[in-house]
Amino acid sequence: MIFRLLAVVWIFVSLAQGQQLAPRWREEVQRRTEARDWAAAMQIVDRELARAPQHMELRAWHARILTWSGALPEAEQEYGEILATASNDPDNWAGLANVYSREGRT
Repeated sequence: MIFRLLAVVWIFVSLAQGQQLAPRWREEVQRRTEARDWAAAMQIVDRELARAPQHMELRAWHARILTWSGALPEAEQEYGEILATASNDPDNWAGLANVYSREGRT
């Protein structure tokens, strides 16, 4: 349910900013995460990251999937690396806060 909500919010934000519809990889990752198929979602993200390792949206998806799948130390590290490069995106700060919350850290 939450994944579906996140997907809908993401689409509305993209449309509001005048961007085109989601690339094919994003649509497939969203389908896989809605089904909680973390391994398949991560394969897609990893494939795309091999093509564009500095793509911040892909890295954010990577961190989200790590979080959702329970790989919290890895997610924390990924968010830390993202924020070291792009500290102005509140979604990434919220993602890191979510990791801390799931770890029971304040």
